[in-house]
Amino acid sequence: MTEKRRSTLRDVAARAGVSRTTVTRVLRGDRYVSDSVRARVEQAARELGYERNPAVSTVMSHIRRQRVAGYRGKLAWLNATPDRDGVNRWSWLRALHAGVTDRCGQVGYLLENIWLNDPSLEAVTLDRVLKARGIQGLVLHGWHAHLDALDLSGFACATTAISGALPHLHVAGPDLVEGVHVAWGALAQRGYQRIGLVLHEKHDSGTHSAERGAYLVHSHDLPARRRIPPLMLPAGHSPEDLIQIFGKWIEHYKPDAVLCCDENMTAWARELGISVPKDLALAHLARHPHLTEWAGIDQREEQIGAAAVDLVVGQLARGDLGIPPFQKEVLIKGQWVDGPTVASPSA
Repeated sequence: MTEKRRSTLRDVAARAGVSRTTVTRVLRGDRYVSDSVRARVEQAARELGYERNPAVSTVMSHIRRQRVAGYRGKLAWLNATPDRDGVNRWSWLRALHAGVTDRCGQVGYLLENIWLNDPSLEAVTLDRVLKARGIQGLVLHGWHAHLDALDLSGFACATTAISGALPHLHVAGPDLVEGVHVAWGALAQRGYQRIGLVLHEKHDSGTHSAERGAYLVHSHDLPARRRIPPLMLPAGHSPEDLIQIFGKWIEHYKPDAVLCCDENMTAWARELGISVPKDLALAHLARHPHLTEWAGIDQREEQIGAAAVDLVVGQLARGDLGIPPFQKEVLIKGQWVDGPTVASPSA
């Protein structure tokens, strides 16, 4: 008789719709994993009868300990969220922070978390606070007014945000162009032929039209009857106005699938009487862990956070401090994740 195959981490990850790294973090009790993701992973593990192999766990624990470097210094995560707990409030930011934290531990750096909106922290004192704490490098995830007054010449820096308001620092971020290519391919494989794109103008401007440009490349090679101009949602309009704009675009161009970056669009579809995915498939180009009801691109925020630390540590090793003479971008490729907003390949 053939022995039943033991369920693996890969099996649990596929059932839960998350990465193997996320499954590992749940199983080891990582507090930065959201409750909803934790519950989904634990349920998948129970359904599959997954059991951790004690021998393998012991070996991997030993390997991880061997990889951890000795103490090398301190880095700081500059938290630009409106509230102190903002890192935990948004799952994409929580995953990004977890990636930064884990990589710091792996390469021997302590990570200090500094909330830039702390009432006791003034712009002119930020530099003194960082130096008093022995901070050598900075990881930024967004712009804050305090950064205008901060002298960066004494720090190695990297950011995870492409923003015109930030200095021209080295950047670790998602490969937005590749994300559109992967999502387009996944939709085409599932039989969708009229694929549209809907983005907010503010988002499009903030990403230098990377996703729109990739979409237009794909559209250019299509027959004219299948080309759908992207819908750019204007700023300053009410949700009701945006729903109407979206509805008119759908009615005029009749897409069977839409790439987007706004999770509210499932509610918009319901408001317009559109059944998802029966009438219209929706694919999110930045599918974060909490968007379990969506199909789309997992941008791998944890890997982006780790890459930002690598950039900072590399600068420290070379003695490169301050704003670099040229900007380097490290792009992390995302992966397609199936979800209920897009029909499965066999549907």
